Amino acid sequence: MGQSRLAQLAEYGLGQAYFIAGRYREAEKMLGRACARLMGPEASAPIGTTVQYLLLMCCMMKSLTHTTLGEFDAADQFQQRAQAIADETSRPFDRVAAAYSSGGLMLGRGDPAAAAIVLEEGFALAKKHEVRLFVPPIACHLGMAYLEQESFGAARDILAEARETAESIGYKSTELRAAIYLALALGRTADVREALNMLRDARNTARQQGFSGLEAEALLCEAMVTPATNEEGRDKIILCLRACIAIAKQSSAKPLLLKAETLLGRMLANTENAESFPQDGVHRT
Repeated sequence: MGQSRLAQLAEYGLGQAYFIAGRYREAEKMLGRACARLMGPEASAPIGTTVQYLLLMCCMMKSLTHTTLGEFDAADQFQQRAQAIADETSRPFDRVAAAYSSGGLMLGRGDPAAAAIVLEEGFALAKKHEVRLFVPPIACHLGMAYLEQESFGAARDILAEARETAESIGYKSTELRAAIYLALALGRTADVREALNMLRDARNTARQQGFSGLEAEALLCEAMVTPATNEEGRDKIILCLRACIAIAKQSSAKPLLLKAETLLGRMLANTENAESFPQDGVHRT
């Protein structure tokens, strides 16, 4: 029985580690094993925690993982289970955890306005009850929701807070993610050069630490911020997008892959058009 309790906790921890490393399919399988154990007739939890708590955390992470993989129906199934536990216990921690994965699923499905509502409530609850562990990741998701709605000033402020709080508690992966999207917000409102420097730093750090998913996100944002005003800029954008696509394919991150492929298709089409109309104004075929 003791080994079973520790196995469930270990499976959750390993699943989370796989997720952070961008090994999403392995994360999904490991978290699935933990969920199956915790929903089984002989479910147990280590001393100091409960089956409900572990199941909530596993369902939250499994929902986030399926969202990253683009498997939204499966994500919704586990999100509903996490929400049911939060509704039953009504503990602030549980409600914040459920809000985090719920907002992430809404973002994945392309509904940033609805995501922002849920994440704003979760963020306020986390700060009110000092659920410090969730303040940075929820703030990061909230900043992404604001970016999707082109609320760049609000995105900049919340992402700066997310990065600062993540750094203070040693949450390196969330600190990097906040920095990536903060740079995207800055690139839309302020100094593009500063934004690109931040993105390159984040990309290099993600690569060094083995966070391949974050490296791909940094590459995508670098492509979005880089000006396409000359051939050098266009070549850099294409290079970033192709690198992002390679990582997204390897990790099966379908939504990220679709974004990068769509942008690459547009860039290649624009490049072909630009080459067809040189500076002398003569259209060559």
